[in-house]
Amino acid sequence: MTLWLREWRSLRSAMAAVIAGYVMLVLLSLIVADRPRNVFYYNEMGSVLLAIMASGTLFQRELSGSQMELFAAYPASLAGMVVRKGVWALGVVLVFHPMWTLVYLWKFPGMIAYVSIPWAGVGPGAPVSEIDLLAVAVPGYLAAIGITIAVMVAAKRVHIGLLAGFGFWLWQSLQGPGLGSVSLFTPYLPQNTSLLANRLVWAGIGMVCVVVAAGLAERRERWIGVDSPE
Repeated sequence: MTLWLREWRSLRSAMAAVIAGYVMLVLLSLIVADRPRNVFYYNEMGSVLLAIMASGTLFQRELSGSQMELFAAYPASLAGMVVRKGVWALGVVLVFHPMWTLVYLWKFPGMIAYVSIPWAGVGPGAPVSEIDLLAVAVPGYLAAIGITIAVMVAAKRVHIGLLAGFGFWLWQSLQGPGLGSVSLFTPYLPQNTSLLANRLVWAGIGMVCVVVAAGLAERRERWIGVDSPE
């Protein structure tokens, strides 16, 4: 439990203020909106961006300045540390996501599906629970977190990981409709694409990336004699 709490302290940084500002900006946009935007923008697109920010914040202490060699002397499994930070990044999204959902439901009562959800037995435009929409979105969060963390650990630079994460998000946002069955965002999937298969693939990619990052982090010699990245 102490190790888990130690990772939580990484969220108490200047970069965490950026996350807080982003969350409040989204809440404000919901409160002042005259018409509801498709819930997809909050359930997937906005929350994936939040997952990327949280991933970078959690590694800010270990991958910055003179802390790099202290990272190598970390008196516990570095692979375990990476996994814990990945779980915390997902936890940040799962904490703030319901806040957006509750405000959305308060301002615009009722939640409708924007894609066919086979396990819920509903199609686009049908009433659906927040849990079902969250289940659709979580694999995307995992993929964004995994890719961001893997690049950060491989490059040993927080900003490079964040650039990779934001680049991935932007690519999927702009090119999503043209990516067909491999799109991260579910509204862009062709009608004949299996939603479940797509979600499992992206969740798998995220978990594989975290495993790769954990393996790289455990190689302690990588962290010795590294120049200050920031």
